[in-house]
Amino acid sequence: MKANVTDLEIEKQLLPLFDTTGNTYARRALTHLLLTLPDTQEGVYERQRLLKAFIDNGYIHTEITYSRQDFEEVLHSFTRINDQYYYYDSNHLIATAQLLWRRRYRHSMRSRLAQLALFMEGLQIYFEQIDPALFPSAFGERITALQQYLSMFHAKEVARRIRKDRFGVRDQLFLLDLLNRKIDEKTARKHWETFYEFEAWLSLAKGIVKRGFVFPEFTAAGVQMKDFYHPALQQPVKNDLDTTGTVMLLTGPNMSGKSTLLKAIGICVYLAHAGVGVPASYCRLPYFDSITVIINLSDDLKHGYSHFMMEVQHLKNVVQEAHGGKRCFAVFDELFRGTNVDDALDISQQTINGLNKFHGSFFVISTHLYQLQPLLRAVNAWYIDCILKDQVPQFLYRLRAGWSDLKIGRIIFEKEGLPALLQRT
Repeated sequence: MKANVTDLEIEKQLLPLFDTTGNTYARRALTHLLLTLPDTQEGVYERQRLLKAFIDNGYIHTEITYSRQDFEEVLHSFTRINDQYYYYDSNHLIATAQLLWRRRYRHSMRSRLAQLALFMEGLQIYFEQIDPALFPSAFGERITALQQYLSMFHAKEVARRIRKDRFGVRDQLFLLDLLNRKIDEKTARKHWETFYEFEAWLSLAKGIVKRGFVFPEFTAAGVQMKDFYHPALQQPVKNDLDTTGTVMLLTGPNMSGKSTLLKAIGICVYLAHAGVGVPASYCRLPYFDSITVIINLSDDLKHGYSHFMMEVQHLKNVVQEAHGGKRCFAVFDELFRGTNVDDALDISQQTINGLNKFHGSFFVISTHLYQLQPLLRAVNAWYIDCILKDQVPQFLYRLRAGWSDLKIGRIIFEKEGLPALLQRT
């Protein structure tokens, strides 16, 4: 799956909505899940099934509780398995002598091993309540392997002796033998990665339920979204969209919320293809092969491209993909604003008519070119509602079918007192 969605600001605006992870590595795993899209529709449904396993079986109400400091100390112990600090002979008598002889390390070693045992006890107790059979088979197998790995530490028994102040040489050597000989670095890393991914999926599932997101369905054609909104807004206005058109043309005055609505649509489409719930009460849409969202476009000084040239290049890439048989979703905010009005009108008309031929794709284009209305009478037009009350614009942020002919640029210009300022001598 190809996605050009920098303007959606996934890490900045969406990641915090889902992030309840307890360590840096689990957060990286969560970030990877959000930034990596499955290559097939079945891959998307597989992710949905995994998340639903967390939700439907109540695991979203469970907590993996540990302190970040304890985690970092324990992980540090695993990364130093081959250090002399941790190495003790395989012969029990010799190892006992080594442990007793190394006075410099004895107390710190005992403390570290006790911390390890208590941490692993917490993980073992948590994962004992997880039923691998409730998850998709591949992920369930990884959970089973993790459970078996955790059981190797006999952490509950060792932790019990620690609490009774009976954490002796035998227990310490047992743990050291695990670290030195029974568990290699590759095996440890594999199971830690399962732990990170489990916590990332759990965090994602919790975020979906907490925010009331819904899992979308894929359909052959048409886009239907009810009560969709931009999830980063504190008090969002929710909108409905039901269209079978290939091109959606969006108009509305300045400051009416066109860019935010474009981002909201883009986020819903993106999260749907990530296998995640979307910010809406209902969502059906086609499965797309590529996703492109171009909103905050600027010049590319490095390659000598003007704003208009950048618009043309992004559009060209999308059209070439559509010609190659891909089902494309693309958003263009104020397409061709980088050129003069006459050229913009001409090539906008040509672009919209051309894009309309790619059935199965969906293109959303916003524009201030109201002159397009008589040229594109059959276009799938929508607008963001705004009204004037006593010459004061009131922004409703409601999506309506049809065209907007409201112009408030001069009203705002005059309201800010610019005419008077410009006339001063």
